[in-house]
Amino acid sequence: MAGKATFDVTFLGVRGRIPCPGPKTARYGGNTRCLEMRLDDRRLIFDAGTGIRPLGDALAGAAPVSAQILLSYTGPECISGIPFFIPAYDAGNAFRLWAGRGTGGRALREVLAALMNDPMFPVPVDIFDACFAYEDFDPGETIAPARDLLIRTARVHDTAAITGFRVEAAGKSVCYLPDLAPPGSAPAARALVAGADIAILGAGEGTDGTADWRAALRFAADAGARVCVLARHEPDWDDDALDRIAAEAATLAPGAIVAREGLTLSA
Repeated sequence: MAGKATFDVTFLGVRGRIPCPGPKTARYGGNTRCLEMRLDDRRLIFDAGTGIRPLGDALAGAAPVSAQILLSYTGPECISGIPFFIPAYDAGNAFRLWAGRGTGGRALREVLAALMNDPMFPVPVDIFDACFAYEDFDPGETIAPARDLLIRTARVHDTAAITGFRVEAAGKSVCYLPDLAPPGSAPAARALVAGADIAILGAGEGTDGTADWRAALRFAADAGARVCVLARHEPDWDDDALDRIAAEAATLAPGAIVAREGLTLSA
């Protein structure tokens, strides 16, 4: 009899905007966002902020390594770790990068080429020795990057070209909504999060310009998510502030979790 499939989620970077390393963020971590999902022998990486670098260090020399890398956004907090991802420089590895088409109409490879170009970076994107494939999709499409695996997508922000994902595999579902900003995006976002085993949430900005994690948490809980996880923390939120958020979050949505680097959950 085949063993039960595993579906694990590990947080590698939990910050938004910019990295914020230091003693005041040591417990929760200061790397920008990166999330790894492991479905048996398959690896999905969501966003490639600075949190992808320690993952690359751990995988160095372990070729062949293959992964799907799915980007919710092509801003710096989601792609700045790619040039420092050591497995990208090993010819034995293969990666498939996915990104939703944004309002600017630039293809994903074009965005990375602009990042890795003088004066921003000293070497071009062609320096990667690993096999890279670039996939652009329209948010709202369902993509199937591997066997027995569906990823539903939707635009989840009213003003920015940010994609949310729902991964369905092994009879489980994990939703990744890193920048939830209702009301305009609410129907599409709700369809992603409804009944999810794990809903990973990043607060969008409220009317006062601050991150409104409470609204994101209530939204997911009302949609029937089993476990709600807050990630994409503001750089100004130190460990003590996140402890306070964790205590309040548990009263708004019993069982809610504030993510920290290295945390692994099983769906």
